[in-house]
This record gives sequence, structure tokens and C-alpha cells, in this order.
Amino acid sequence: MKKIFVILLSLSFVACTDNKIQQEAETLNFNIERNDSVSSDFVEFTDFLKLNEADHVSVNAISKLLIHNDTIYVFDKFGQNTVVAFDMQGNYIRKYSRRGKSKSEYIRLFDFDVDDSYVYLYDRMQKKMLLYGHDGKFAKAIKTDFNGDGFVTLKGNRFLFSLGRDNGGEELCLTDSVFKIQDVLLKYDKDNKADLLTGNLFQKCNDTIYYNRPLNDIVYKFTLDGENAGTYRLDFDGRNIPRERQHSYVKLTESGDESKYVYTEECPLFVNNKMIGQVYNRGKRGVIYYDLMKKDGGINDCEKNSRDVQDIMVPLHVSDIYIIGYINLTMLKFMKTTGGIPENMVEYMQDGNTVLVFYQMKK
Repeated sequence: MKKIFVILLSLSFVACTDNKIQQEAETLNFNIERNDSVSSDFVEFTDFLKLNEADHVSVNAISKLLIHNDTIYVFDKFGQNTVVAFDMQGNYIRKYSRRGKSKSEYIRLFDFDVDDSYVYLYDRMQKKMLLYGHDGKFAKAIKTDFNGDGFVTLKGNRFLFSLGRDNGGEELCLTDSVFKIQDVLLKYDKDNKADLLTGNLFQKCNDTIYYNRPLNDIVYKFTLDGENAGTYRLDFDGRNIPRERQHSYVKLTESGDESKYVYTEECPLFVNNKMIGQVYNRGKRGVIYYDLMKKDGGINDCEKNSRDVQDIMVPLHVSDIYIIGYINLTMLKFMKTTGGIPENMVEYMQDGNTVLVFYQMKK
């Protein structure tokens, strides 16, 4: 009995003695067989917004979306690999930087963020941060001593960076304004083979920052000052990926049994005491949801001809009482019916364009 207690106690902590984050995690238990509509408990109603792209700019798929000072910033990471700004009416404003090897250009963007001073674009291949003004003018480029997978801006002109496994042992770091590491918060386990297929590692939800790497069931919470604010462990009814296969898509697929597990694809979002995010549920793409007040949650699988207009398929960003996602022509195929979507929006998507969806959350 004593041995079992020791094992359970060790599992309730989320970091080894080398890490700065050492605390008990709150476990969120999911009923993975519960596949009812998220909209019935979460969504009040939906609004739609066309993204009116310029002739020379196209966004294939939105990997990340931010709203800052009434400007919508979208990042197409895996297609065009570009950051584009729109106004709140969906009109194109500008594209930031372009591919190239000059001081103001990038080879491969891995992440971006926005604050009151700059639009930040991180080029992992050249290990440099490009700083642009909100007017689109290039300000400066700053080299980093590391390869970053993702980052988020903090108060006090500091940054929280997730480093790639190819840097060595450091995983999560605090940096100063010129991206010099000031503190290491998390270190990789020596057997961790995390790869570069990363989605959104950070989500800034109102006054809290959340951090979660793909294929990992731990979500860390931070204040806007970079202080640790708690930890969640996601329990998928015993279908979590074994620790020795977490972090790496390569290790998971090589095992040949990835369809047995449930795992996060992006860092989840939190709004109004509710959590929602993208997952793979035993081989099927889905949306995970959890009510933090009711202590109840499940997974809504995204299958063809199964989606209602209020079902959130690609949650990207929270803004006050909204969760924001998008729909394009590919996603229309998952809808039972286009009823509830304005006809002009459906026609716009059928022409190959993208529509943002604003899901107003129930209080």
C-alpha cells in the first residue's frame, strides 16, 4: 500500500527536481465516449466575417489568429507561411515581411505575436526575431542563441519561449527584451525526442497564458508577468499516450498504434470557465471540451456530414466572450447542412475563400 501511495504521489507532480515548476496538477477527467454537441452547452450564437484577401495574398489555412487594437492578424504556418493583417470588417490591410535572406526577411516563420509596440515574427531557420511596426515598417532584427519553436510576449518587454529539442535540455525559458535567456522553467527529459511538427504552443486567454506541447497531456498556466499560475493534467479515460511516446509524432507513428490514443494537437483555449481545443481521438480529428465549474467534459469528433453551424471545428483564439475559428470550402464538407450560415458566406467559401466564425459563449 505504501508503494502505491508513493507512485500516485509522484504522478501528481508534473516536473522533476531540475525544473522550476514543481507543483501538484489539477486533473481534468474526460469521458471520451461522450460525443454530444459542444454547442448545446457552450455556444449562444455565431457571427460570420469574410476575409477579403488582396489579389497577391492568399491564406490557405489559418494556423494562428490574434486580435490586437481592432486588427485581426492571421498566420498561415504550413501553407503560405505568412502573417497577414485585416481590419475588423475583414478588409485586407497588409502582409508582414516576405521570404528571403535580407535583414528584414525570413526563411521559415515558426510563430508570431503582437503587443503595443511591435508585430514579432520568429524565423527559426535563421534564429532571429523580426520586429515590425503596426504600420508594416521594418524596425529591427535580433538574433537568438537558440532555436525556438514558439513564444509569447509578457509584460515588462520580456518573452516566454519554448525551445526545440535540438537546443539541448532546456524546454521553456524566460528571456529579456533582446531574447537572452534569464531563467529556465522546464527541461526536457533525457529520453524526450520532441520534433518540429508543432502547432500553437501558447494561448493567451485574457489575463492568463497557457502552454502545452502536442502529444503531451500537461497544460501549464502563467500570468502575464511569466509567473506560474497552476497546472492541468488531461486524463483521457486511460487513452493517454504512454510517457515514452509523448512529444514526438515520429515515435508515435513508428509504434503503429497511434489510433489507440487521444492527444492534443494544439494548446487548448480557456474562456468563461470553459476549455476547448483540438485533439485526435483514436485516429479521428476532434474537439475537446471541458466545463471547469461542472467538472465535466468530453470529445466531439469532427466527421463528415456531422457538424452543426454552432459546432466549433477549429478553435483558434478567445476575445472577451468569443471563441474565434474559421470555415473554408474543405470544412463545409463536414457540415450536415449550411443552414444557419448566411448564403453570401457560403458562396464566398465555395469560391475558395475563408470565413471567420465568432462563437459567442454562454455565461
